[in-house]
Amino acid sequence: MTKQEIEALINQFNAEVNSRAWASARAEHDTQLIHALIEAGIDVSAVYTNKVISFSQKVALSEDGTKLVFLNEQN
Repeated sequence: MTKQEIEALINQFNAEVNSRAWASARAEHDTQLIHALIEAGIDVSAVYTNKVISFSQKVALSEDGTKLVFLNEQN
């Protein structure tokens, strides 16, 4: 997966932050989004516990390109 494709997934994730909408289609989308990041080799542990996905904060790709980090923690 290219860096641009990974950034597009991250942008999709960030669009869902603090959204209160809920439907089975959204749940499926969110799950597919997380699994696509995992398959790309991205560490998603900041937002995913293997059971729960947290959309409480926006994320970015770490400087080394290996994991999601909260925007307020990025340096």
